[in-house]
Amino acid sequence: MESQPVNEALNLMYHSYLDNKHLSFYANAIGNLKSSVELLNSGVSNFLKPWASNIRRFGFKEIEFVPIELIEHLKELYPNCIFIFCFRNPLSQWPSLRKLTLNVSSDLDVFLEAYEKMASAYIRFANKQGINAFVENEDLRDGIKIKTIIQYLNLPKIDNSLIDVTVHSMENKKKLTKSEVVKIMESPAYGCYLQMQKISQSFYK
Repeated sequence: MESQPVNEALNLMYHSYLDNKHLSFYANAIGNLKSSVELLNSGVSNFLKPWASNIRRFGFKEIEFVPIELIEHLKELYPNCIFIFCFRNPLSQWPSLRKLTLNVSSDLDVFLEAYEKMASAYIRFANKQGINAFVENEDLRDGIKIKTIIQYLNLPKIDNSLIDVTVHSMENKKKLTKSEVVKIMESPAYGCYLQMQKISQSFYK
């Protein structure tokens, strides 16, 4: 038999939803969601498969870390899809990023950890899928490299005047200290950056 406090809590929750007045927070006993999320992703993938192959073209970009499982589901859904991994030199990215009010911009160690996590995951996925399309941000200011990228994407001719070569992110940024430069260059994150540069060189050959 349920106790009076439990019954009162259940009644309060019931009426809050019934009256559309969610004024109380109710603790939920939720454990590790990893397996549930994987099942959900797989279910959505299977749901989309019948019509996904009929889509001629669409694109999206993601600047946060995306679990490799999600990318693998995209590859499964769209076997002919094209991946491009864009990256920046952490020596120039950190001064720009720390101007923002993000968690990853609050501390150099946090940034380097996030950079290494994202880059290493994408490198593993690219190696597994035989992808060498790693594009550094500076490449987008090189007309010859842009032609390679457009050709890789199988896109029609574009208006190059739409490409803004102004480096807005460089404005009002604080210079790196010598200790910060050393820390970045000795980090696993910088090692990943050099790996991506090497892969990128093969992309433009």
